[in-house]
Amino acid sequence: MSCMRVLAGVVVVVCAFAAPSAGQCPLGYASPVTYQAGPNTVALACTDFDMDGALDLIVANQSNSTVSALRGQGDGTFAAAIHSPTGSLPNSVAIGDWNNDGFPDVATANVGDNTVTTLLGNGAGQFGGLMTHLVGEGPSACVSADLNNDGSADLLVAHQASGSVAVLLGKGDGGFELPAYYAISEGGADNMVTSDIDGDGFVDAVLAIAGGGGLASILLGDGKGGLGAPINVVTGGVPSSVAVGDVSGDGVPDIAVTAGGVPGVTLLLANGGGGYLSPIQLGGGSARRSLVIADLNGDGKNDILAAGGNGASSFMGNGDGTFRFGSSLVGGTNLTRIGVGDFNGDAKPDFATGDLNTSNVLVRIATGLSAAITAQPVSQTVLEGGVSNLAVSATGAVSYRWRMNGAPLVNGGAYSGVGTSMLTVSGAGAAQEGVYDVQIGASCGAGIVSRAVELIVLSAPICPTDVNNDGFTNFADLNLVVNSFNFECPR
Repeated sequence: MSCMRVLAGVVVVVCAFAAPSAGQCPLGYASPVTYQAGPNTVALACTDFDMDGALDLIVANQSNSTVSALRGQGDGTFAAAIHSPTGSLPNSVAIGDWNNDGFPDVATANVGDNTVTTLLGNGAGQFGGLMTHLVGEGPSACVSADLNNDGSADLLVAHQASGSVAVLLGKGDGGFELPAYYAISEGGADNMVTSDIDGDGFVDAVLAIAGGGGLASILLGDGKGGLGAPINVVTGGVPSSVAVGDVSGDGVPDIAVTAGGVPGVTLLLANGGGGYLSPIQLGGGSARRSLVIADLNGDGKNDILAAGGNGASSFMGNGDGTFRFGSSLVGGTNLTRIGVGDFNGDAKPDFATGDLNTSNVLVRIATGLSAAITAQPVSQTVLEGGVSNLAVSATGAVSYRWRMNGAPLVNGGAYSGVGTSMLTVSGAGAAQEGVYDVQIGASCGAGIVSRAVELIVLSAPICPTDVNNDGFTNFADLNLVVNSFNFECPR
């Protein structure tokens, strides 16, 4: 069932959500956990800035002109924020490596003084080397990308007031060339992402244009650091955020936007000829401020997560450009940009958002997805003839298959429980010594495999009897056996 409506002069389709098909995973999130950053948390990004393997959060705080770094603990929690200064009124945050040292650096677009601030990371969780770069009027968004294919990260900065995109080509040492400016539509941009829209191997820019009746604007990159004239696609409303990804399964990037005055998400499907079909509206209710395109439920198909106001909404992709409603989450007061990543190491995409009206960062941990391991098996050492129990704990599991050295096991002989969460190895011998793991099947999405562990089997000890016939078995008997070995056994 579907219907049509006219919004801001644009015909949009309010599409009915298809029923989930077999293999598609349900999606849920735990209640939000709140962390303190700085006042007016306007933008957020995820990266591993201390190189410990756990995702961290970088948050731009508009009122006190700082960025806050919240170090991830790897279990879904974050340490207290560490603050660094920026230019006046940061409005966007980007992550890149501008000095080619292999460590993440941070940039902010500062609408209060028309600058971009860069902070160089040292890989241990600290940022220094603050540099300020003057750009155009009203910088609203910044993105890191290698625009000229020289192996060094560049900066793209979108402006609201001056209606342009500035390109600052990176020198590879933390510095940048003077900005080059490329015109966009009147009204300027509120948000920007980069992608290879036309499949030529060069980075392009896609912008949410706040003026001009509501547009998504594409500037194609030439691979040399330049951008072409804007290609505008009408979206309606006042676009606030844009995301790019293939949601129809044709290998061509599609575009999604959130916009003031437009409930939910507006989807622009690529038509395969370099253009886009008429806008499709997903969902209803409140307008959202930001969105991301990602596979949220592990079924191999891109989904959409949008946040704004006092909540977030998920739209689950069917892989053919249609969607079904996922969930509506309430929390916060004026949610801003979304950061998606696996914060607790369970291979599920969690997300975090800032709350513009407060100093809060809200973190939600994903639940209800495909199978996830909660306790891995551990390596064991047993004596020959002994018993070993190898166990795994998982949520969402529907089947188990234990393997030794990559080969599936069958019940019988030394093995039992090969199709359960616990494998029992009885009467262990040399034939049972090896590397074990377990394949875990799920009712939806892809299955998973546990980590590999080792079973070591030690030869059974030779214990002395009452050698000296004194009625006891003790060290006196052991000494006789040792002396007999030393003097009588051939070597």
